[in-house]
Amino acid sequence: MTVEKKEEKPYDKCVLKRFLISGHKILYFETRQ
Repeated sequence: MTVEKKEEKPYDKCVLKRFLISGHKILYFETRQ
């Protein structure tokens, strides 16, 4: 996945942070099983 450099908006950063956090949680639970 490529990320194009655009005007960084607070909304985009918030969504990205949530996405990364949820992704880490999924990986964490999958590796725990």
